[in-house]
Amino acid sequence: MITTKDLETKIDSHVRLHSGLETRHYLGMSQVAHCIREAYDGFMDGGIEDRSDFAHRMCYVGYLFEQDTLRRLREMRIATFNRRELVSDFDDRLRGHIDGETVWGDLLEIKSVTRSKFELVCKDSRALHEHNDQVQLYMRYGGWKFAWIVYVCRENFEHKVIRVRYDEVRALRLEEKARRILAAIDARQRPECECGYCIPF
Repeated sequence: MITTKDLETKIDSHVRLHSGLETRHYLGMSQVAHCIREAYDGFMDGGIEDRSDFAHRMCYVGYLFEQDTLRRLREMRIATFNRRELVSDFDDRLRGHIDGETVWGDLLEIKSVTRSKFELVCKDSRALHEHNDQVQLYMRYGGWKFAWIVYVCRENFEHKVIRVRYDEVRALRLEEKARRILAAIDARQRPECECGYCIPF
């Protein structure tokens, strides 16, 4: 007879198998917003620094919210199902995967966040720094002038929508940062930490 522990183990194994947490062989556009050392370490580690059960669960939950939100937005005739990969024009190792587009042709990005992060977005009425940088690169390589970020609070299911305008100056700075990260990867030289939080090794 199966025990409660056996069933928990089976559930955990199933989540790991279907979480969507995958090894990457490219520099994700979402990583460029992070510390240059963190982005370098992530690339060298196959794009996954954390392969714990917790990381798999958070990835699984993120996709659940994303898929649900996209489904509802399509039912409302606001979103199209146009998930696709973006590749930079200077190095095909810099890539990103968009969540979709609005029916009027703007970029659409969905983010499920903790209550504390959601409250920060609501307080300032603007996208979190790392999400702004991510969509700036998406817009640069996808040709959009506006991005709509739909935030979903994981605790209470509240929604907040932030519209982001393309900022070419910011996008060019991020592109230059991506070039620095890729140059460090090619040279196999771990860059200096810029955030003050990276663990030295």
